[in-house]
Amino acid sequence: MFASRSLLDRLSMATRILFSLFLGACACLSAETPASLPGEPTLIAVFYSFDQPPAPDVVATMQTEIGRILAPTGVRVAWRPLSDSSPAENYPEIMVMRFHGACDAQMPIIYSELGPEGTVHELAETQRVDGKMIPFGSVECDQLRRYLAPVAVKDRAETRNSVFGKAVARVLAHEMYHMLTGSATHAKQGIARASHSRQDLTAKTFDFGKSETEWLRNWRSRSLMAGEGLSPSDINQH
Repeated sequence: MFASRSLLDRLSMATRILFSLFLGACACLSAETPASLPGEPTLIAVFYSFDQPPAPDVVATMQTEIGRILAPTGVRVAWRPLSDSSPAENYPEIMVMRFHGACDAQMPIIYSELGPEGTVHELAETQRVDGKMIPFGSVECDQLRRYLAPVAVKDRAETRNSVFGKAVARVLAHEMYHMLTGSATHAKQGIARASHSRQDLTAKTFDFGKSETEWLRNWRSRSLMAGEGLSPSDINQH
């Protein structure tokens, strides 16, 4: 298990304040599974919340797809609801994700959503402090559902949530990469590109490019060598 380290050594004062305010409003955070040991895939703890109860198959598919995307890098994600309690574990990295709107592709598709692919609102975003990306982000499920509507309307009703769950995972993976690198820089190909087409988000597979995959592998190696981690309780103490 990774040794705990205070956020004082990891984050700027502004970022620490945001962490305290954000997590303080959510009481305590929980974790039930042991963190990674040396030689195991590195854990990123994603603490999440939904504005509305999500479709269970959307969540299941999202988590499975994140696992598939990150598998070549050796990085593994631990999913933790913000509403849980009893923080006890340490992680190499902690992220907080909010899912806004209705994360359910079974919602009615209206005619105005079936327009051509064009300019859309942000599908997801990572917050910044002093120009630096910090590990707080959000996914806009309503915007994503509307963006995918011209594709979703062609799918069988029973498969729409699975397709939607994959798309959620892909925009989430994009934001997770920003959080880990701390940079707003985009890649020329793959998930880290600046924008994704409907085909990108609904294809059978869509992955990070070679350079980004290698960066994530190196990040995992550095994390294991450092042997350090963060716990939710560290955050709440500052």
